[in-house]
Amino acid sequence: MLKQIAMLQSLETGIIDRLDDALDLGLESQGGRAAFKSAMRELNSATKLKSKLIYAPLLEDPATRDYIRQLDFKLFGLTERIEVLRSYLELSMENQERDADMIELTVHRLRRRLLVLFKKESALRPIYTHWHDRNAPPKRAASTGRRTTATTAPDLIH
Repeated sequence: MLKQIAMLQSLETGIIDRLDDALDLGLESQGGRAAFKSAMRELNSATKLKSKLIYAPLLEDPATRDYIRQLDFKLFGLTERIEVLRSYLELSMENQERDADMIELTVHRLRRRLLVLFKKESALRPIYTHWHDRNAPPKRAASTGRRTTATTAPDLIH
């Protein structure tokens, strides 16, 4: 579980790094376009991983469902704006639009909004960790094979 959370954080860091690379190289260059496309592939991967790893199990649990729905509602406008910016950039590159200043400004906006999204979603990580620990199967004692959290029947009779 911790490896998956670390992988998610790595993907988010990679997205921002690729966008920085795209800005440094310029989206009019082949390298800048490749960096942007790489960032968008990583964004797709991060979105799928978050959905599968965090959102789906927390939405299924009655104890966390309302919190996840509220957060999702609060993030809806932000995610919509991210998708609009992303679509604009992808279409601009596809049509080879030459307004480099506008494209660069849009990449900066996308980058800022993604940072806000990642920060807000990071609040889910401790909730997910606690949920995972609460729902993990009980550990068994190494020597006896009995559950460590259970009390045996002879211990109850005195």
